[in-house]
Amino acid sequence: ECTITTAIVGYLDTSNIVTIPAKCTMIYKGAIKASTRKNNADITTLKFKDKAECTEIGEYAFYGENNFQPTGSSLLSTVDLSNSKISSIGAYAFSHCNSLKSVTWPTAGTIKVIGDSCFENDNALTAVNLPSTVGSVGAYAFAHNNSLKSVVSYGTLGEYAYAYNNVLDNAVVNGNIGTGAFYGDQLLRSVKINASYIGNEAFYNDTALESVDLSSSTSLKTIGKKAFYGCALNGVIIPGTVTLIDKNAFENSKLSDVTFVDQSDLSIGERAFYNNSLKSASIADSCVEIDEEAFAEKEEWLAVLGEAIYQYQKK
Repeated sequence: ECTITTAIVGYLDTSNIVTIPAKCTMIYKGAIKASTRKNNADITTLKFKDKAECTEIGEYAFYGENNFQPTGSSLLSTVDLSNSKISSIGAYAFSHCNSLKSVTWPTAGTIKVIGDSCFENDNALTAVNLPSTVGSVGAYAFAHNNSLKSVVSYGTLGEYAYAYNNVLDNAVVNGNIGTGAFYGDQLLRSVKINASYIGNEAFYNDTALESVDLSSSTSLKTIGKKAFYGCALNGVIIPGTVTLIDKNAFENSKLSDVTFVDQSDLSIGERAFYNNSLKSASIADSCVEIDEEAFAEKEEWLAVLGEAIYQYQKK
């Protein structure tokens, strides 16, 4: 076991366990990534001594690429931040750590920022359970993880934060959702959302997604363009706080039922509900602006909205 007592700028040891003590305040950019380990040490464990003062892990700090083995061959399997005061993890810090199975977050509740691609291509990681202290999750932070099945996320999600995860089954999202955040997660079946904004293509082409629970989204305002395009939704309940359902938001999503809850100021964009199997919906006719191509043919308009609202919208 190797114990490092100062700020880390490089790694010369051969030990496979790295322990960060109280005196270390930062792990610098690229300090322990595989290609900078002079003795090609196969680090398996990162942990911190009790009351460690370290607050930041720099970009590429434990990046899995090295000069001796193929990309993604890192043997790092355990990251234990529980004793630390880490508040920020830089871009690519643990990317391509193909053996990484476990991440334990600071018990002090200090973690706030997870950088771009921070845990991208970590194909042994099966679950993500972020603390509520997290304020932002960077672009592609947990993307391309082929074993990731379950997500509990906090903070604003950057673009494609959890995209292209081939076996992801369920997600709980607490925070605004950026462009393509769950793009192409084709086995994702259910998601519970607490957000004020769902970005463009957030769940685009998630072809198994059948359950979207927005009941916790008490301040949701916007559902972006193609946000749920190509899903397999049975039905959806739109909270009364929503003011914009943008173009193509629910197009080709196999919807049969939509419930609008006490809308007072709602705009529905072009083809927002186009090419579904809608049988019922209820909207107050004086409270909405609906694009003439929001739904498919006149027959679907009438079936969903009724003659009165159809005529109202055509005035």
